[in-house]
Parts: sequence; structure tokens; C-alpha cells
Amino acid sequence: MVGTVSANGVYGHASNSDASGVYGQNDGTGYGVAGRANNGTGVLGDSRGGTGVFAHTVTGTGVLGTSDSGTGVHAESSAGVALHLTQAPANSLRAAYLVLG
Repeated sequence: MVGTVSANGVYGHASNSDASGVYGQNDGTGYGVAGRANNGTGVLGDSRGGTGVFAHTVTGTGVLGTSDSGTGVHAESSAGVALHLTQAPANSLRAAYLVLG
């Protein structure tokens, strides 16, 4: 779909646990699904009771955040845990640098 609209460019809706509202796949080295915004949020994951964004990989990086001049990864919670780090086995955790304040 190519065009300019004032609402959602692509909309998908699913009502079962075995499908996605919107799905993208790339069998090369590009992105399956990508989002970009000049001043807003490029990709949003939102859930009322589940996981807003989930990432999994067999051998690569599950979540990567980078920034040229800002914060690469930001975690925030108003009532719960903002960031939880776990690695098994526990003695193989190399480094975690946290600024709390």
C-alpha cells in the first residue's frame, strides 16, 4: 500500500492468539517491520495486561538501543520495576551500569 493519508497508513486487526494484527517478514538482512517518525515515536508497543514489546533471538541481540546524542535505552515505571536484568548462569553476567536517581 502506497499513499498519503491523515490516519493510519496500514491497519490490521486479529482476535486470536495465533495471529498478528500486522505482520512483516524479511528473509534477507533487512527489517521485517520498521517504523520511523520525524519527531514522534518510530515504533510503539502497548498492552493493557501483557507485554508491550517482546524481542527474542536464538543467537543475536534481543533488544538493542543506540543513540547518537541521547539515551540508548530508557526504562521507567511509576509503580513497578523499571529495569530487570537476568542472565543464566548468574556468574556469567559481565557488566551492568545503572544510574539511579
